[in-house]
Amino acid sequence: MKKLSDCTVLIVDDTEENVDLLVEALGEDYDLSVTMDGSAALEYVKSELPDIILLDIMMPNISGYEVCAELKKDSRTAEIPIIFLSAMTDIESKKRGFELGAVDYITKPFNVYEVQARVNTHLSLMLVKQELSMQNVILEKTLSTVRGSWRSRRKRRLKPSHTWWNTAIRKRAATSSAPRTMCGYWPRSCRKTPSISPSSPMR
Repeated sequence: MKKLSDCTVLIVDDTEENVDLLVEALGEDYDLSVTMDGSAALEYVKSELPDIILLDIMMPNISGYEVCAELKKDSRTAEIPIIFLSAMTDIESKKRGFELGAVDYITKPFNVYEVQARVNTHLSLMLVKQELSMQNVILEKTLSTVRGSWRSRRKRRLKPSHTWWNTAIRKRAATSSAPRTMCGYWPRSCRKTPSISPSSPMR
């Protein structure tokens, strides 16, 4: 399982002071990458996939909302957790962020310890999710192998019984000239039954 210390955090913010604070808060625990606008962030993920993105909303040219929407459209980046960073504290702004697929929303000015805790939490959840996904793949492969082995053994167990039945039919046919059906069924008219006279007592 991947370690937290091996995770990459992409910081997307056009304010250098915010970037400096985030780098200082997270730099000792994770690998960090920084872009100063939304367009650069979209270019970055074409070649590198971060494990989590801290995304400012109010940026020139392209907003954080638009960046998030583009990332969620692409199957390569759709599962990357996104945490919005914004000075907008109204409910509608937060609601829109979550509707676009963000996992969290931190308001500015942010508390360093809060950022550290939330990044740690969402990265931990992401790693557990990845581990469960891998375990499910392994389990499916194991079950498929077991099913195939079971079917093979079942066929081997049934085959001798079937062979014995056919052999018994052939031997029976060879020792009798009485007619029989294809499946080995002996017609009632050919079976030897004791003769019963009307005066014979019933048993």
